[in-house]
Amino acid sequence: MRKFGKFEILGAAITTVGLMFLIMNVLAYFDVIPMAGAGFGSAIVSLLMATNGYMIMLFGIASNNAAAAAVAAAAQ
Repeated sequence: MRKFGKFEILGAAITTVGLMFLIMNVLAYFDVIPMAGAGFGSAIVSLLMATNGYMIMLFGIASNNAAAAAVAAAAQ
């Protein structure tokens, strides 16, 4: 079974929180839920947070695969 690296877990957590804030801002924009301070600026920050979290997660996946490939090559 494959272990998850720290960057993968951290990236997934940041992405989840960013998407949650983005969804809340969109719902507040359409007056589905009342939320003080919701606006276009906070939606952009939430989108950037989700994107950065996804990039951190991809970095963790790429570095974990590179390490696994190096171990597999050394074992041969």
